[in-house]
Amino acid sequence: MGLSNIPIDTDLCVGLFAALMDGFLEFTDDTWMLGKSLCKIHQFLKSVAVDASIYILVMMSIDRALVVTEPLQRFNTGSRFRWLAIVSSWFIATFLSIPLAVLFETIDIGNGTQICHIHFDDPKWWKVLLTTSFLFVFIIPVVMMISSYVALVSVLCRRYRLGRISSIRNGSVRSSRTMKHSSSFIFNSGISRSKFRSIQLALGVVSGFIICWSPYFVYNMLHVFDVIKEHNVRKPILILAYLHNVANPIIYFIYHRTLSCRLEISPSLEKTQSLSSTRRLRKLTKEKSCQDNQNPKCNQIED
Repeated sequence: MGLSNIPIDTDLCVGLFAALMDGFLEFTDDTWMLGKSLCKIHQFLKSVAVDASIYILVMMSIDRALVVTEPLQRFNTGSRFRWLAIVSSWFIATFLSIPLAVLFETIDIGNGTQICHIHFDDPKWWKVLLTTSFLFVFIIPVVMMISSYVALVSVLCRRYRLGRISSIRNGSVRSSRTMKHSSSFIFNSGISRSKFRSIQLALGVVSGFIICWSPYFVYNMLHVFDVIKEHNVRKPILILAYLHNVANPIIYFIYHRTLSCRLEISPSLEKTQSLSSTRRLRKLTKEKSCQDNQNPKCNQIED
């Protein structure tokens, strides 16, 4: 499975350090009562968890692409690539989160109430901060994810076309109705069913990330550049973003349950497919023998 299971760990971190605390602050009207040090620590850990969950998805996309485009190289690197990807993701997330640990502080808004926030004397620094976040936490990861899957799909399609040509030349092409089935694509592209399903899983998780997090980052950019001034939509947009991390464990659970069921029935399925292939081979052999001998008794061919 490669890196396909790792995002669950980062999803738990996002839920612990981001979603739960943000929900608590929403309940208390953003009032911060834990002091300046914990304010900085909380925002730092929250940023690390969110950024790591995003860059783990990037590494997972690259891993799935390498499994198909460079299978031998990916096999040779093995667990070394896996650990390098994990360490790199957390290192990048930590590096990107350091400025937030410096900038966040407790701000007194009157009546003895404090909030954990960033204060800039010049509003342009908000534009610099959010633009940098938009670039390194959303745009670059999304471009890398999409590029990985474009490369993966292009290789699979090329292998599929070559497999179809080879099947036609060898006289083993399937019927047009059967060829429309996804198993035909897997068969001709030369990729195992388990790898194909892991690619489907990774693509689903990445698609969910883009769908759930796009409104959040786009809203931040439009708001900081005064394109929109509406504040009420920020809360539901943030909830949608966190829903991606909540949905991921459910997706993995359904995927593994489905995969387990398929593995349980695969022996009988393989036996059935083997018997069917043997019967077709016998029929083709008998037809060819009848054509070569031109025997009139071969007009009726037994199935």
